[in-house]
Amino acid sequence: MPDDSDQIVLLTDDQLIEQVDLLSVEYPYNYSKNWIAALEEIATSINLGIQQQSPPSIEQLIAIKNGLFFQEDVSKKTLNVLPPIIQPLFLLANLTDDEHKEIIWLCISIHTYLLLSHHKKAKTHLTNIINRFKLPVFSNSKNNRWIWKVLPRLDDLEELSNTVDFIYVFFVEQLGIVAYEQEVRKELLTNTEESEATLKLRSKKFKQLNAIVKCFEQAYYPNKKITRQRKKKDKYLDPFESEATEQLADFVDGSTWVENSYWNQNKYDIESDAPHLYYQYPAIPDFDYELYSPNSRKPKNIEEYMDTLERPLIVSLDLPDKKVRYMQPLHRIEKNVHHSYISQRELELNSNVRTLSVAGLKQVFGRLAIDSHQHDYKHNKASLILLLSMITAVPVEFLMTTGFISDSGLFTVLGDAAYLQYQLQITDRKHEYDANIHENQKRIIRLPMPMRLIKFLSHERNLPNKEDILDYIRTIKEEIDLPYLSVVRIETALHIILHRYIQGGNQHIADLICRIPASLAPSTYYSSHNNEFLIKRYHQAIELLNYDNQLDDSFISKPSTRTDFTTGSGFALTLEYVNIFLQDLSVWVDNDDNREEHFNRYSALVWIQFCLLTGTRPNNGLTNVKDIDLEVGWYEVADKPNKAVKNHRLIPLCPTLLAVLKKYQLFLVDYQPYATAKVDKMIHQIKQEQDELTLLNMLSDSYDKLIQIKRSHISKLLADYMPFDDSYWTRHFLRTQLEKLGVSMILINTVIGHEKNRQEALGQFSSVNKQQIWQVRDTFEEIAQQMNLKM
Repeated sequence: MPDDSDQIVLLTDDQLIEQVDLLSVEYPYNYSKNWIAALEEIATSINLGIQQQSPPSIEQLIAIKNGLFFQEDVSKKTLNVLPPIIQPLFLLANLTDDEHKEIIWLCISIHTYLLLSHHKKAKTHLTNIINRFKLPVFSNSKNNRWIWKVLPRLDDLEELSNTVDFIYVFFVEQLGIVAYEQEVRKELLTNTEESEATLKLRSKKFKQLNAIVKCFEQAYYPNKKITRQRKKKDKYLDPFESEATEQLADFVDGSTWVENSYWNQNKYDIESDAPHLYYQYPAIPDFDYELYSPNSRKPKNIEEYMDTLERPLIVSLDLPDKKVRYMQPLHRIEKNVHHSYISQRELELNSNVRTLSVAGLKQVFGRLAIDSHQHDYKHNKASLILLLSMITAVPVEFLMTTGFISDSGLFTVLGDAAYLQYQLQITDRKHEYDANIHENQKRIIRLPMPMRLIKFLSHERNLPNKEDILDYIRTIKEEIDLPYLSVVRIETALHIILHRYIQGGNQHIADLICRIPASLAPSTYYSSHNNEFLIKRYHQAIELLNYDNQLDDSFISKPSTRTDFTTGSGFALTLEYVNIFLQDLSVWVDNDDNREEHFNRYSALVWIQFCLLTGTRPNNGLTNVKDIDLEVGWYEVADKPNKAVKNHRLIPLCPTLLAVLKKYQLFLVDYQPYATAKVDKMIHQIKQEQDELTLLNMLSDSYDKLIQIKRSHISKLLADYMPFDDSYWTRHFLRTQLEKLGVSMILINTVIGHEKNRQEALGQFSSVNKQQIWQVRDTFEEIAQQMNLKM
């Protein structure tokens, strides 16, 4: 029996008229004969135009429109009570005769609705076909009205397909255009950034066009089979959020175990022998900034979400030996997870058996570079792929996938230069870049690449297969006597060199250059560097590996690749701007003669100063009196809102901040004679460090009690002064200042709370002591002096 799933199905005029009658019965309403007649005329008119592949008669449609009669005025409430098929008719009656495009497309939506109804398609499609043309007419939002710039008037069909389903083909083409823009990210090619609003609008366009395409497909091809599959992320389309990028983190420096079965590892290799542990993180939610409640305890943006991310679920997929299989579950976890993490923690040791030595990495790099020049060598293609992986930290499996290098957007060729360019997963700021205010111009990292290598491997015919790679690895093992050489050890080489073996390198720099996802490296959201600085560190790593100059690394220093810019967090502010901000706040506090209002203003100022000089997460109810030691100068904080991941850490209080807090204590004492009995009692309890009270508080609206300071209070009270809607920028500021002043990355992560999982400074596996943490106090004091805060 022939398959008719791809055959177009057209209805006769009689079938359409019959469908109008059925709908008037299916949706009970007081239909007028005028409406029914108009629906039938519209349906037959559009049907004739589609079957004859000719434009609908606009004169006839205008005549139908002018014959419609509705008593109600246009409103959302009126529209929503009407049956779906009548809604576009109602809007049609309220259009002018000059709005040809709107008239035609509303009529097409009515015709398509009747087709879908006749074929008994899902209610989702029926709703979508009405909404997708109703909302652009009714709503003034650009999220809906953008489609009028795309839709043709249909007065002529020169640019449309000459087939019966020309409308469906048109929308498929439009969907392809938006999809291409979304995947390739035009900013990679134009060297300009796109705002968060632009990216959101493009996403909405894609979803709306996709819904329209499905509607027309189901209307014209009702017998087409729909295969329902589990949604699977395409790891070859989006270089920033793809599975490829997420999985890359699993290959780095022993931070997690990875599944190596793809490469058939030798069973005696520790990479294959040890248990395979997998990270599984909760899904990242969508953040709707317009709907965000100021009193919400939920993270406001992606930076804060990652900053407070709960520990991952760790799953062990196999057991190392038979004896473990029969142990109690607790012992099993101890064997598989606990001990593995002891050996994998960051101790800056060179004895990690999962990595090659520097000498071994140099040997491998030199061999790959030599073989990449021998075009008649049987392993030439394999050497090129492995060399590219070694200088980019991109997994070999992805590089040898057809289309990844040429189409993923990760690699870009412009003129005589090639780049590896990617976007840090950082929220766009709403304001344009101002060098006097913002530390960073962009949120992208651009590294120069060897153009000939990128161009050559962009062609499918030049890619090796899996067997070629494995055969080549075996050859190198034998010839240079490296029995533990593996694909994974080649892929991790760049991160290891950047992290451990170059001057000025550290784990943060390595994470940035090797594109480690924020779920495993939250500090990437707080970065602030010149792109040139990152290129120099990258160049140092390549120079170290390329000790015998077998690779021509002049591509890194070519003038055409040296466009410098600052890149990183959009919420990192300059020291000069923060100085002005604090000065303005001080003047604002001093200018209020109302005692109660002055109390609240002064409390807000001290709260901001506290956040700036501790880097603590600006949560509601900071500064619990039992957590602050004003004698010695420690602040013990557990500031992750998720109780499942709270971990205590120590932050040293610099002399200036101690003086500010002690001055605030005296301020509370001075206010007591004017306070209500309830406020006076609470101040006394604060001085005695009683109950669960906070040192910094505000007066309630009625001034009769003290309330804990919330972020929403600060945002509202300082609305005319705050550089951003939220106070989380204080944390970004301090982190970037600490890095500028040369504080060890381990200590920065310790005081900011950016340690990786099971590396917490006060945890049982810590290699950081309190004396080291205390040393950061001097740097905090230096920042306080730079901000002109007085003791």
